[in-house]
Amino acid sequence: MTELRGRVQQFGLASVMRLGTELDRSGCLTISEAGMVGQVLFAPGRVVAASVGEERGQPALEFIALALAEGDFVYSDRVSPSIEPNLELTAHELQVELEELLARPKRQGSGPVLGAVPHVAQFQRESSDRQVVLNGSELATLLAVDGRRTTHEIVSSRDPVQALHTLNRLVEAGVIELEPPAAPVMAELAIPIVREPAIPVAAEPAIPVVPVPAAPPPVKTPRRPSKIVRDVVQLAILTVLFVIALRGIVHSVHVQGQSMLPGLHDGQLLLVNRLAYLFGHPARGDVVVFQSPDASDSEFVKRVTGLPHENIRIAHGSVFVDGRLLDEPYTAPTSGIIDTQLADELSIRVPDDSYFVLGDNRSVSLDSRLGWFVRADQLIGQAWLSYWPLETWGLIAQPRVAEIPSGAPGVVQPPKLVADSTPEVVQPGLSVVGSTPETVAATATTVVVTPTTQPTVPAIRTLLSGSVKDQVGWPSDPNGTAWLDGDSYRLTARQPRRFVAVSAPLGGAYTDIFVSAAFHKIGGPPGGGYGIIVRDEASAPRTGIDQDGRFYVAEVGDRGEVGLWRREDDHWVEMLPWTRAEAVRPGGSINELTLRAVGQRLNFEVNGTEVATVVDAALQSGRVGAFVGGEFNDVVLDRFAVDQPPGAVQP
Repeated sequence: MTELRGRVQQFGLASVMRLGTELDRSGCLTISEAGMVGQVLFAPGRVVAASVGEERGQPALEFIALALAEGDFVYSDRVSPSIEPNLELTAHELQVELEELLARPKRQGSGPVLGAVPHVAQFQRESSDRQVVLNGSELATLLAVDGRRTTHEIVSSRDPVQALHTLNRLVEAGVIELEPPAAPVMAELAIPIVREPAIPVAAEPAIPVVPVPAAPPPVKTPRRPSKIVRDVVQLAILTVLFVIALRGIVHSVHVQGQSMLPGLHDGQLLLVNRLAYLFGHPARGDVVVFQSPDASDSEFVKRVTGLPHENIRIAHGSVFVDGRLLDEPYTAPTSGIIDTQLADELSIRVPDDSYFVLGDNRSVSLDSRLGWFVRADQLIGQAWLSYWPLETWGLIAQPRVAEIPSGAPGVVQPPKLVADSTPEVVQPGLSVVGSTPETVAATATTVVVTPTTQPTVPAIRTLLSGSVKDQVGWPSDPNGTAWLDGDSYRLTARQPRRFVAVSAPLGGAYTDIFVSAAFHKIGGPPGGGYGIIVRDEASAPRTGIDQDGRFYVAEVGDRGEVGLWRREDDHWVEMLPWTRAEAVRPGGSINELTLRAVGQRLNFEVNGTEVATVVDAALQSGRVGAFVGGEFNDVVLDRFAVDQPPGAVQP
């Protein structure tokens, strides 16, 4: 059995990896540092597997390159049977991949060391006014930085590769600093003492010594601790106990988005009363904070509209509870845009121990109209106090929602639409609206309602559909980045660090638009992505060369990830970083993408499953198109369709 040991830092990770591919045999390379262990499995001339903890394949190889490049290694030709093949890289492909991964820390400065302890940076007075914009994953990672846990402890509690990249971005932004691991204490060298032989000295005459009475030993009086020190210690203990108790009573939440306008604004900071529902239940109209219904770490702020066992009906923007119209003075005026994602004709019953919640800004809010409810065990508490910005300081109003009686003047009940001429049987004592309002007597047993006509809903207008090869006007240059190759329309990033963006063959700019497309990757190294462009402000159609401009792009990667970005001339603004999604088919499989832009909201679906929704007001209208990113990424655009929703707002 062949076995090699050493320190990766002495030889370089690329050299150690190259050794594994050059040996004409199978083997296993194990690298460990700060308790993290990574393994790379080699077959003759190639890499066939990589693993770190729960990570496998390309993410594991990326983590080894970024975090374990200074650890200890052991190479053995005894292959571990627990590793299943999950990679297929030749020696050359491995070398290119490692050069790219190892170059990242050099561009970003010194990256996080697993044994280092991150702590929040102390901003200087002259730079205290600068603003740092953090996304959701960066904020969650920053909250995990407490000055005590090491990088290893932070990244091991979440997706290691994503967490490591997030820490790198926080270091680069100057938000956190890394305290290097303590150097091992070196044992002092024992220096032998050489004693020279004593030189005999002639004895002097003895001098008589007069005895002196010994002085009494000094009496030590015990020193009492300083009163100031004792007071400081007591104050520190009381402060810690107060903070612990306060965290159990109140909770801080950051309002993100515009779903609770006009009462709560984007960026507002709130305190949440955790004890509000300890001995009671939410009331209608309460503003509550709860865990995201999709089992993520997000927290939502919404208003309670329906209580357990109540029947909720929404018709033409009005909310009815058990047949009674709610008076909701806190809601924002509607924008006039028809929201195709949230039903305007909804009838549902609230389950036991659950609540129906809505945002005050109904035109952009994602809430219980999507079919989910808030269980009692998901409630964090009641929104209590706004403390930032200072001009919003004050208690949050919790109005009690009034129910307008069904017989009040001017009140229109939600119509019951009958699909055929079969009479509808109604329970006695209920008010029914058919073609004209009428009251059912309490003694009646049945009421026959005259069938009404279903209002006509404007149809969706199709602007472009079908296979790209049948659509005239797409840019095509075989020597460029986009061209029609037989029955395939190919998009290829031929130059490093340059993306490909092409405009669909449509004239004009669009505000509210639905775009769907089918892509599949046919070549290039692992990584990169492809997706849909909307609201591109370019004055002329894109041909795949321009790198500037302002537009939104929703992407899918061949590693099973999704992301959303906004291009701002020469740089990207990250709205949703690369995030794993089960709906994505990895590798070269076909992925069906749909991006809906309505008002300020972008809704992204992959293969019929919603994967992300982002609210952003930066771009209002523009062209639509296709996008490919990642060096040498080669992608085929199979199908491209563009539809206008009913009532679409155009510039």
